[in-house]
Amino acid sequence: MQADETPGARPFLRPVLRVLRWLVSLALTLLGLIVVTFILTRLSAVDPALQQVGDHASQSSYEDARGDLGLDQPLALQFLRYLGHVLQGDLGTATSTGQPVRADILRTFTATLELATIAAPTVFTAPCGFT
Repeated sequence: MQADETPGARPFLRPVLRVLRWLVSLALTLLGLIVVTFILTRLSAVDPALQQVGDHASQSSYEDARGDLGLDQPLALQFLRYLGHVLQGDLGTATSTGQPVRADILRTFTATLELATIAAPTVFTAPCGFT
């Protein structure tokens, strides 16, 4: 038996276990990213309900907007609702453009991909001294 083999482990299971470890790591990373984005949106100085109804809205319309956005719910319930929307591909509405976030991402994706493609060789060759 080789030193790197686990006793009793079948050789064909090693790649499967490696993929499973990678998938668990990916899932935990994505969950952490979702938690961070949720917290950052809650820490934002912009009140989504106030932004939706405007500065001169009545208290009742402000409360209605908070209810429609789910901001009157406990934080844990807000997170579960947010998680459900993200898993369905609904990333919300951008406060800067008023457009769905998904549409903004798709609109700018080609430029981002082009920039990343051009920058990648520089990032990987600069430490080697090639420029």
